[in-house]
Amino acid sequence: MKYEPGMEYVFTANDNYFLGKPTVQTLILKVVPTTQQIEYMTMDEVDAASFSSYYNAKPLLGNPMFNFTAFGGGLAYVLVFNLNKYPFNITDFRMVIAYAINYTAIYEKLGGAPAGWASVGPNIVPPYSPYYNDSYGYNYSLGKAISILESLGYKYTNKELLDKNGNQLSITLTVPDDPIAQTIGLIVEQDLESIGIAVTIKSIPSNLRTQILSEGNFEIMINIYGGLLSPYQWSFNVKGSVHYVPGYNSTKLLGIESKAFLSSYNERVKLLNEFQAIVTNDVPVIVLFWPKFYWVYNSEVGINGWFFDYKYEYGPPWILNKLVLIEGYQSMTNTTTLTTKGTPTIPSNSQSPSQSLIIPIIGVVIVIIGIIVWRYIFFKR
Repeated sequence: MKYEPGMEYVFTANDNYFLGKPTVQTLILKVVPTTQQIEYMTMDEVDAASFSSYYNAKPLLGNPMFNFTAFGGGLAYVLVFNLNKYPFNITDFRMVIAYAINYTAIYEKLGGAPAGWASVGPNIVPPYSPYYNDSYGYNYSLGKAISILESLGYKYTNKELLDKNGNQLSITLTVPDDPIAQTIGLIVEQDLESIGIAVTIKSIPSNLRTQILSEGNFEIMINIYGGLLSPYQWSFNVKGSVHYVPGYNSTKLLGIESKAFLSSYNERVKLLNEFQAIVTNDVPVIVLFWPKFYWVYNSEVGINGWFFDYKYEYGPPWILNKLVLIEGYQSMTNTTTLTTKGTPTIPSNSQSPSQSLIIPIIGVVIVIIGIIVWRYIFFKR
């Protein structure tokens, strides 16, 4: 292995690896600024890259030199409630918010099918997961939202939602300075105002999300959750976790989490159906959007398709999941040769074309750091 700070990581295969001889002799992870990923892909620099959104990858998707796979990395944009504050400590009030949000409008505004998957509300399992059950969730219904509010003692008058004292209900929506989160925040603001709730948006730096969660300095907040390929990885109860929900405690969910880790796949499906039902009933969070990531690769270097089974949640869905490089554990079109013929993405001063696969790492890191850190640190704390 060779490491040049700020430039690249070079890995050499261990032919005596216990699962079998690797299919690629040399793997180079090239340090590439996110803003230059497209340039490196098209100018003889790299073979493959992972993009954090459809819009970042779009310039390459129509290029016949490249193939791509759109995939879900277990990441979601969610609305989190602070259950330590009134009226968010009332389950029915949280259900009001779930009914008032137009999930289809969010989906379409963010780009529709190429950009991600539509949400059905509180269901916290990705639609591409084998554990997903579409029977859990909420349909957009302003009528239901207003009906529940009136049962709680609020009055909807002249497009304003008034409490028992005749004052309009107002809330503060905290939104990270992430472009997708900001877009979602504006739609949620409009939706809540459509049922008479006055909304003030408070923008925060994205890197302060976990701190604000932990301190409980918010009412409702748009957050970015990662590692959601199976719901028992969520740490609702762990203060300091990116998945923390202030004031929410469920002994049932904790029991399911402990059982699911040690259960068979079929038993896990049953347990996670129960998990989804509890979260849908309790509404500690509302899932708003499931974004797609893009794995774009040169079609002539021997990479074909993807190499991640969502049934097995812990293998990171990217090139450093070493099984992708072991014959029989991945999908390579040719397990002995990586060719440079006709490709613009292998550098002219590279090693033998059958020995080199070059991946940009900085662009990958934006997506993967969230997946790996959230999954392996926050979930294990």
